[in-house]
Amino acid sequence: MGTEQSILAQNGYVLQKETKNAVVAKKGDDTFLIKKIIFDQTTGNADSALTSEIDILKTTYHPHIVNSKNSFQDTDQKTYYIVMDYCQGGSLAAKITKMSDSPKEIEVLSWIVEICMALRTIHEKGLLHKHLTPQNILLTEFGLVCLDGFGRIHENSENTAANLLETKYLPPEAFVNETYDAKSDIWSVGCILYELCTRQLAFSAETTIEIKAKIMTGPYPSLTEPFSPVICELLSDMLNKDTQSRPTASEILGRPFIQSFLSKKCKTMAENSRPSWTS
Repeated sequence: MGTEQSILAQNGYVLQKETKNAVVAKKGDDTFLIKKIIFDQTTGNADSALTSEIDILKTTYHPHIVNSKNSFQDTDQKTYYIVMDYCQGGSLAAKITKMSDSPKEIEVLSWIVEICMALRTIHEKGLLHKHLTPQNILLTEFGLVCLDGFGRIHENSENTAANLLETKYLPPEAFVNETYDAKSDIWSVGCILYELCTRQLAFSAETTIEIKAKIMTGPYPSLTEPFSPVICELLSDMLNKDTQSRPTASEILGRPFIQSFLSKKCKTMAENSRPSWTS
């Protein structure tokens, strides 16, 4: 801890507290989340891919992605620190746990749309998330979604080995033929959509072997009334075992009911931001 505090101090950060996979630190009046990447856990080639992913994310500014602000290495060049926005609203997982009732469909739709907006951006840049769970979806103090826990950054962060929890959100192709692409991220969004609507896991079991079997063989969860037909259809499409039949993030955002939702949301935001003297 003393060495780490010294490294942070050298770069102008004051350690506030530790989280599971990172530290929270202040610089001036601003608070940041700083993730620690251990390079010697990977091969040289993986290091190159990891730093490439970090560089892409550092130049990606999006309202629904946890933005990277800075990065630095320690003196042995084997530990990499990534300075990121600190989301004060906690995780979507904590939000779900605190819910006494299922949220309104319009609230669920807002979260899913924001997730898909972020995914569209990273997919267009050639990145995959690979770890989409409610724990890796953070909320700002205003309740906006911000994606965290990206790909190689997540895999090489301290104490983030694959576990049963993350397995529950992985698609069947990850187990059947060990492939993962942009459509695989969409499957994970489907699991999150179902969990938001029902406050129940889409797939649940006590062991990794059992959960893999359920995901590979089905049956797959579905929604019925009181949820609208378009939401039910969206979930069914997201949890399609055939990756070719799953929609992309762009295709989801292009659906008529999503476009209608976005139009109404933009209109409401514009009206709420209008100065009172214009009324």
